[in-house]
Amino acid sequence: MRRGLDHIVHAVRDLDAAGEFYRRAGFTVGARNRHPWGTHNRIVQFPGFFVELIAVGEPQLIVPPTARSFSFGDFTRSFLGREQGLSMLVLEGEDAAADVRISTRLASVISSNLISSARQSARTVQR
Repeated sequence: MRRGLDHIVHAVRDLDAAGEFYRRAGFTVGARNRHPWGTHNRIVQFPGFFVELIAVGEPQLIVPPTARSFSFGDFTRSFLGREQGLSMLVLEGEDAAADVRISTRLASVISSNLISSARQSARTVQR
């Protein structure tokens, strides 16, 4: 299944300043939008995809994640607690169930590779 790019999420602490930066660079930047889960965004449209500038706008609305649910607001707040930058790459999809299966397998492969790399690094450091 071929996939295209839907959008890139660019997490920022100051949404207005980020929007102004993109505007000065020559891009059209949409108005501020409000999500019910505590984040605010502005859209920078490109042909075929967009950049979503995202910031925490209403932290009191952010709910914590659970074992069975992802919290976009919490993810964004945690990411911004460490750094600003490209926090997500969102691909196009047509079949949600297939996307979940592929994502689960991919996460397993990535986790296994990270664990193997960490073990190899630990062995190298111990020598």
